[in-house]
Amino acid sequence: MWLGAAPTPVEIKDPAFQKLLHLITGYYHNRLKEEKDPIQYLIRRNLKHGELFEEHKVGYCSGDLLDKLSLKDTETIDKLKLLGILNDKGTERFYRCIVVPLYDLDGNIVQLYGRSITTDNGLKHTFLPLPLAGIFNPRAFIADEIFICEGIIDSLSLMSLGYKNITCVL
Repeated sequence: MWLGAAPTPVEIKDPAFQKLLHLITGYYHNRLKEEKDPIQYLIRRNLKHGELFEEHKVGYCSGDLLDKLSLKDTETIDKLKLLGILNDKGTERFYRCIVVPLYDLDGNIVQLYGRSITTDNGLKHTFLPLPLAGIFNPRAFIADEIFICEGIIDSLSLMSLGYKNITCVL
């Protein structure tokens, strides 16, 4: 389930959009390391910050993306709205969410998944308003056997127990 109407279709693999998506996921990834609330949420889910979060670029949206990265020019704001990172009001779609990028086999980010750490807005899961695409944990597909679970957080939980050939359906 996602919020709001789908934006004008964008070519997600366009280098300008990819550069922006990699910048944003990198920023969210670094924010996770600096924030107490998302770390506590993940610990309650039996996930510890570390190698697993580094490998999958797990991040956190604290809502300060535009200020911290100085992304206030009109062209960038328009791109962020087209992607669905920002809503029509200019606020971040993934505010107070754990954020995980999904990739295609070429390493392009083709979707973002968000899991709210609160129930304030009634929303638990959100995605960019783009076609659901991408792979979580492409490494699982080189194994002889794959375990599939429901969600990304579930996958991370199993991976933290040592299972590496885990992926999920979205």
